[in-house]
Amino acid sequence: MKLTRHVNEWSFENWEFVGQQIERREFEEEHGDDPDEYFDHDRYYPMMNYCYGLDLEPSEKDIKKVHEQTNCTVVRDKATGDYYLALTGGGMDLSQCIALAYIIIENRVPIELAMETYVQSPLSQSGEKYEKVLKECKKALSQRQNSHRLRKINSALKDRTEHTVTFKFEGEWTEERTIVDGEEIVLDEKEHFIRDTIEAECTCGETFESGDAALDHLQEEND
Repeated sequence: MKLTRHVNEWSFENWEFVGQQIERREFEEEHGDDPDEYFDHDRYYPMMNYCYGLDLEPSEKDIKKVHEQTNCTVVRDKATGDYYLALTGGGMDLSQCIALAYIIIENRVPIELAMETYVQSPLSQSGEKYEKVLKECKKALSQRQNSHRLRKINSALKDRTEHTVTFKFEGEWTEERTIVDGEEIVLDEKEHFIRDTIEAECTCGETFESGDAALDHLQEEND
């Protein structure tokens, strides 16, 4: 099956919107409301007029995971029975989302997609998911020995420096946070509440009087 396929029209006559049906059914079971009135149908409806062929029939569990972690959904061609990934968002390069969706469903990135996926820095994926996309693209490209693309991926993987910050609260509560260069640092509610009373250490070799000071320092490095 060709990886990318153009779609003239996303009609209910020709297409089964598998991902949307799963989410609609679960919404109805959970809320008991009329899904036609309250359910967000657009959230799981294809936005772009192309789709990406799947070799495997995805499980409901994997489709839910695709919805949670990417801007993709799953559709089925009623005429052939073939399954496809389709984008539910647009306006930016979502190749990392498409690659992750393939990893979730088929545990691979197709070579054609690995050739086109944006790998230089996190874009539509970040953290461990971005790193997973890089590694699966690298695995796919290794089969073709594409040295130029491999150099780009190796460079991106090499530049991902991690720092570990340890938060301490009154000598009793501790928590470690791993932060990767170039990624946003977000404090959760618990850290916000006690941030003025904690000490923090990080792998850069300095000790800070507060969690804020450590996070500010790491944010400056990342910037």
